[in-house]
Amino acid sequence: MLHRIIIYLLIGAANLLGVSTSYAEPPVLEIVACNYPPYELATPEDGLRGFDLEVVKEALSRAGYKTNFTFYPWARAYKMTAEGRAFAALSCSYKAEREHEILWTKPISSMTDIYVVRSDYTGKPVVNKFVIAEEKLAVGNVKGNYISEQWEGLGVTVDLSSSEELLMRKLLDGRVDVIPQVKENYLYYVKKKGLEGKFKIFKAEDNETSKFHLCISRKSPDAEKIRTLFDEKLGEMHEDGTYDAIHARYQ
Repeated sequence: MLHRIIIYLLIGAANLLGVSTSYAEPPVLEIVACNYPPYELATPEDGLRGFDLEVVKEALSRAGYKTNFTFYPWARAYKMTAEGRAFAALSCSYKAEREHEILWTKPISSMTDIYVVRSDYTGKPVVNKFVIAEEKLAVGNVKGNYISEQWEGLGVTVDLSSSEELLMRKLLDGRVDVIPQVKENYLYYVKKKGLEGKFKIFKAEDNETSKFHLCISRKSPDAEKIRTLFDEKLGEMHEDGTYDAIHARYQ
């Protein structure tokens, strides 16, 4: 009985001093993304949320953080991250001009760069931007992914869309002639929409980017510390098989 009274007195004293008697909840990190299957899905399909999203969630959980994922058009998601209104964005490729705004983690996935045209295309194989210029093809791209310098001096018309799905519809309707794409996303979209045979693809020979990362805002508190922890836990996931197990669910 005396032991119980002492415990109550200690708890009461802690409350009077403003000391919490419960364990603190893990910090919640706000992460923004655009719908980009199979890397991240705004609406889960058969329990799948996207392999990049699942990998990021697991790595940060191991590091002691909770995560909240919100989906926006890519241009808005990146702007929120650059301004520090979101902790990070996924999935991002490395761009030197973003160095002053973004910290990149170690790669969370890979991608295969391609050019997509309609199945009735009869011109030269579209393997680089110079063929696109020579064939006078109208390019479609997603806002935020568009790098104007890539097309400067080539006389190429670029039509910007808010999402990958809208971009693919424009290509199918003939509003653009070619789009730079990621093969993994393209295959997922075509299969889901039943559009096999509607397009043809060419592997891009002029784009060296092949990795996706979690892009952490330099304005986020503890950005460097969390990146280090994330990279460490990501390495553990590769070693213990968790990373491969997540990706196996999407094959």
